[in-house]
Amino acid sequence: MERCTLTSIGVRYWEHLPRLFAWASDRDHVPCPFAAVYHLTRNPLTATVMPSGEVDPAGGHAPVVYDSRNPTFDAGGEADRQWEAAVGACLVPGLLRRVSWRCLAGFITQASELTWLVDGLGEKYGIAAD
Repeated sequence: MERCTLTSIGVRYWEHLPRLFAWASDRDHVPCPFAAVYHLTRNPLTATVMPSGEVDPAGGHAPVVYDSRNPTFDAGGEADRQWEAAVGACLVPGLLRRVSWRCLAGFITQASELTWLVDGLGEKYGIAAD
């Protein structure tokens, strides 16, 4: 019997997670550290697991773009706690990076060919550059 229901259905996260995060795959975790940060930690796997199945920590990083107006991202909020848990367990410095849409919009405004994107973010989501 597998330790994880995802592993039991053929999902191979736990083959690679211990190479990127401080979570051993040879023991049971209660609660599972991966469950609360699933969306934050599967993206680094996508960036670093090569087609051969080997993990290359220098293969990339996983940016997380978030809406800074969402209170769950404030210090102590649920999304912030998940972020801190994932970054705290990450063995590869810089593998996880985050930037707010507002900050990103500020950089995008510097590229005249992307004004359509900044305009769209403003119109659809009310996001303006910091």
